[in-house]
Amino acid sequence: MGRYRRIDARIWGDSKFRRLSDDAKLMFLYLLTCPSTTSLSGVIQAGQMSLAEGIGWTLERTETALGELLRAGMVVADWENRLVWLPNAIRYNQPN
Repeated sequence: MGRYRRIDARIWGDSKFRRLSDDAKLMFLYLLTCPSTTSLSGVIQAGQMSLAEGIGWTLERTETALGELLRAGMVVADWENRLVWLPNAIRYNQPN
């Protein structure tokens, strides 16, 4: 796990991101920077409960924010295998 993560400042001008609720925005930023990220940009190894615990939210609040991100196409999740993927992350955070 890297000590620092890059987040492109253009995220604040992205129309999909701007349409999200504040909770969904915060969850997306958490997914970009959480301790469960892997060396593959945009791949997070975590289930819904561990994400809720990590961000300090209830499971219901977490599910609501994640649902919004899933509907927006910003996140793909396989909850059975505890895997979350941010499809566009590699575009903005390419390997060195």
